[in-house]
Amino acid sequence: GNALNSATFEAAFGVPPLVFRSLVGLVLAITIIRALEVFEVETARRIEAMEEERTLAAERERIARELHDGAIQTVYTAGLLVESAHKMAAPDSPMAGRLERAEEVLNDAIHALRRSLGELRAASAEEPLAVAVRRVAEDPRFRSLVDVSLDLDLADSERFSPVRTDHVLAILGEALSNTVRHARARQVKVTARRVEGRLKLNVEDDGVGLPRDPEAGYGLRNMRDRARLLGGTLEVTGPSGKGTTVKLDMPWEDER
Repeated sequence: GNALNSATFEAAFGVPPLVFRSLVGLVLAITIIRALEVFEVETARRIEAMEEERTLAAERERIARELHDGAIQTVYTAGLLVESAHKMAAPDSPMAGRLERAEEVLNDAIHALRRSLGELRAASAEEPLAVAVRRVAEDPRFRSLVDVSLDLDLADSERFSPVRTDHVLAILGEALSNTVRHARARQVKVTARRVEGRLKLNVEDDGVGLPRDPEAGYGLRNMRDRARLLGGTLEVTGPSGKGTTVKLDMPWEDER
């Protein structure tokens, strides 16, 4: 006490201990505030990146549908017409050779369109469903912002068709993105099970829930459209203050 007290501290540093503690506290407060600002900026950047990726994925899906339902079908129909004309032409006539060449060009065009369609599909489509769901749920972009737990009851060998896998993963990714962007949740649980010939996928968070009169945005409409394409249903519930639950219920086998 004789060596270290208020008087000796003030004599050594020129300021009372109380003032020194106040300055240290001010520096710590400013440092913490700046760290929080940096964290908010980084969080906003990650969310923006996820939104951009979601938009790009939706655009790729739209282009893929248009290629499959529009361009490929049109070229295929043209090929059938040319093939029919080729059969009607005299075998030794110049027209027969030109029609045969036209058939080859149209077939090459169909192969090129199908190759482009395959490139637009997500690479994860070739994965077993359990592996693909686990990969999306364990994405560091989600796990860095919310605690994601996973409960899978799917065999690693079970697969969906590429198109159906894309739809399931898109629904899961959209649900997790919505949790990160809007729910202000700390935890989210992803459950995927095969029950009596159906896939049941649930995404449940502990966030703020849905507003009293929620307006269905593009993301929710897109999720429901994908569920209909899968022959299933999508249910979104979220009492205010009690979190939000997204439930996908669909047939395991493609019934179309």
